[in-house]
Amino acid sequence: MSGPYRIDVHHHILPPRYVEVVGEAAIGRLLVSGKAPKWTPEIAIEVMDRHGIEKAYTSMSAPGVTGFSEDETASIVRDFNDDAAKMCRDYAGRFGTFSYLPLPHVQPALAEIARVYDEGGSEGIGLLTSYGNRLVGDPMFAPVFQELNRRNAIVFLHPDVGPCSCHIPGVPAATIDFPFDTTRAILSLMMNGVFQTCPDIRFIFSHAGGTVPFLAERISRLERMPTNKELLQSGVINMLKKLYFDTALSANKYAFSAMTELVSYRNILFGSDYPFAPEDTTAASVKSLSALGLAPDHLAAIDGMTRYNARDRPRLARLAGVFFSIGHGIVILSVALSVATLARKLAPPQWLDAFGTWLAIVVLVVLALINIAGALRAPLDEMVHLAGWRTSVFARLLKAGSPLMMLGVGIVFALSFETLSQASLFAMVATKYHGWQPALILASLFVLGMIITDGVNGWFISRLIRRSDATARLASRIMALAVSGVSLLVAGLGIASELVPGVEEWRDGKDTWFGLAVIAVILFSYLGGQWMVRRGGATIAPVHVRGPGGVPHRH
Repeated sequence: MSGPYRIDVHHHILPPRYVEVVGEAAIGRLLVSGKAPKWTPEIAIEVMDRHGIEKAYTSMSAPGVTGFSEDETASIVRDFNDDAAKMCRDYAGRFGTFSYLPLPHVQPALAEIARVYDEGGSEGIGLLTSYGNRLVGDPMFAPVFQELNRRNAIVFLHPDVGPCSCHIPGVPAATIDFPFDTTRAILSLMMNGVFQTCPDIRFIFSHAGGTVPFLAERISRLERMPTNKELLQSGVINMLKKLYFDTALSANKYAFSAMTELVSYRNILFGSDYPFAPEDTTAASVKSLSALGLAPDHLAAIDGMTRYNARDRPRLARLAGVFFSIGHGIVILSVALSVATLARKLAPPQWLDAFGTWLAIVVLVVLALINIAGALRAPLDEMVHLAGWRTSVFARLLKAGSPLMMLGVGIVFALSFETLSQASLFAMVATKYHGWQPALILASLFVLGMIITDGVNGWFISRLIRRSDATARLASRIMALAVSGVSLLVAGLGIASELVPGVEEWRDGKDTWFGLAVIAVILFSYLGGQWMVRRGGATIAPVHVRGPGGVPHRH
């Protein structure tokens, strides 16, 4: 991989004014090292470059700003946010910022939200999981979350020591207090109705969500309590699956095994925790993520193009998935039509013709059943990927900086046995039963599915966290059902032609009826897709994303 491409959503800064006021001792006492790390923007960028991090979203870590008056807290926070904003300007494209708020003081916090969004162009808000004896979900802070919900905010939460003072000698807060305070924060936000009443906030939780993935089933038992019936009616697991977790200090098989059971990979964001976690920890995290064996697919190529263009070409970045799919589709359509045309001119032996007919019927039926099963079994928070022979034979080309280059990436990525064999199968089967038109229909449906799902993916990835992946989930189910339906339709015609006398002659001149059947299949696919996404209480709602966004990394 040439050049930096990761996006780090968990990266702290220590501006001199903040360190001077809060004190190095207060910062260092929470860490394993016992001392405040040395930090400058220049050192941070050198570390980022060494480990493939293109951009880091900065935030304040514990201890935050504690022990000061309301006015002093507001002033310290303003200076911190201004220093972060200046750093973003001075090192354009390398840093974004999650602005801090002067909680537990609610009115100054509301004023700072207005200031950083309306004047400073903030890309999100950074909070701690607790403030003094109050967890972040405390009803006292409800006005803050209501305002952040109104602004469709991204909210990054970092743990603190928390209200519990049960410390174990020799064990710093970062070791166990931080994960458990994150767990308490998530439950406080859920049990005080913040997740339910503020659905437009995108929450990112540090360190793989603390212990929540491990305790998810245990937490879901709260639904059994009569007093929680209305509050938790949407389902605890459903709420938890909508959260985003970062990989900071969690890029290991123990944390990932639980985390990936709870949330989709699209909800897992790269986080380094630098400089509170030193550079060797960042290096180990990157290496561990690679060693975990996470399966990359062509979405990784789309994400790469989006990352590369998000900084200087935001409009182009949002269309990365569309251009990629069009290039990919050019190959599929070309192969399908070429094979269909050649197949009509060839005269294979009679025995080969019969063998090929039944083989094609079996393959089409199996392909359709696999897609239907995938659509039915896919978790409601994930898209359905059309079944095929997934063999990636070319490395991902991530630095496509123009529409033509993106088309080229899609074309190159399509030159694999998977795509060529699938397109050839569409062409040969459809030509056998109805000429080149069915080949075009099958291939076009496949390409349309890619354009919709990949286009939606690229657009939302360019916003830091996709808010309307529900649209992509619906589209992917519709296309899975449509491809399955058309495959079964063609296979059914083939079976009838082979087993029922006179069907071959009856089929001649029925192009219009065949077209109406395809339209009916697509209509029923749409209705089926709607039913699938709604059977678990999910809804497809209009999408409104405000403010600038960044790009999460899906390793």
